[in-house]
Amino acid sequence: MPGVHASSRILRSCLPVTGYIHDLLNPPRNKYEYHESGAVAWLWEHLKWYLEYEDVAFFESLMNDLEYEDYYFIRVGEDNDDTDVRGGFWENPFGMCLVRGIAFD
Repeated sequence: MPGVHASSRILRSCLPVTGYIHDLLNPPRNKYEYHESGAVAWLWEHLKWYLEYEDVAFFESLMNDLEYEDYYFIRVGEDNDDTDVRGGFWENPFGMCLVRGIAFD
């Protein structure tokens, strides 16, 4: 999967931007790796996604630089219609997808 390796190279070259971004990408938990393909997924909960935040601006810029098929991004906001799904890495080994449903207590 050549795109994944190119994405990893871009990501590694951008890590020095801020210490906070480095902390987001290297947590002790919520980082999932699929070693066969080199795919990596992160789950961040309670992260405010505002473009004026330096870390968010970094990730927005990174996604703009990546090829469409090299990433898959899902953001779920507080409101039901506040979702964002981008990228074309549809055959991701994690089975990540946006799911809406109805639950009963």
